Amino acid sequence: MYHVNEDYPTNRATVHDSSTCSHAQIRQKKPENGQWHGPFESFDEARNFARNTGRRDIKSCPDCI
Repeated sequence: MYHVNEDYPTNRATVHDSSTCSHAQIRQKKPENGQWHGPFESFDEARNFARNTGRRDIKSCPDCI
């Protein structure tokens, strides 16, 4: 399973592997700074969602993917 973190201050959406990533497992974020989306069953599904957020920077988490 995958999650997408949409970060407003950095204008970034990041795809995380929920099963291995400590960032995704904690999923704590101040609501004014962004939000988490998911779970998504595949990386492609999560990446497509991230691309459709309108964020300028789309990436995969360097710690888990």
